[in-house]
Amino acid sequence: MSRLRGLLDRVKSMVVTEWCEYGVPPQLLEGLAAHFAEEVVIALELSRLLGCDAGRAILALAARELGYGQGGSQGGGVEVSVAELAHELALALQAKRYVRMGFGAEEAVRTHAEAAARAASRLASEEVARLVHELLTS
Repeated sequence: MSRLRGLLDRVKSMVVTEWCEYGVPPQLLEGLAAHFAEEVVIALELSRLLGCDAGRAILALAARELGYGQGGSQGGGVEVSVAELAHELALALQAKRYVRMGFGAEEAVRTHAEAAARAASRLASEEVARLVHELLTS
C-alpha cells in the first residue's frame, strides 16, 4: 500500500522541471497530473483516428511518466508510437503556452515539435499529420 500511496503522491505533487531551464518560475511549472491528462486526451484522439487500442496507448504513457520500464519506447506497435507522439505534442503545446507568457521556451517548441513530426511520420496517416499540424500551428 505504501508503494501505491507514494505513486499517488508523486503524481499529485510533481512538476515538469524541464521548464525551469527556460526561466519558468516554480509557481508556474506544469504539474505532472496536468501534463499526463493532456497526453491522455491527445492519445485518445490519435487512437480514434488510427483505430488502435487507446487503452494500450495510455498504459504506455503511464509507464513513461511513472517510470515503469522504458515507457514502451522499445517495440510495442502503433500504440507505443501514439504514446510517444502524444508525449511530444503535449510538451510542444506547453512550451508554446510558456512562450506566449513571455518565457524563452522557443527552443523547446522546436525540439518537441520536431520530435512530434518524426513520431507522426512513423504512423503514416494523413489525418494524424493534419492534426499534428493544426495543433502546432494554432
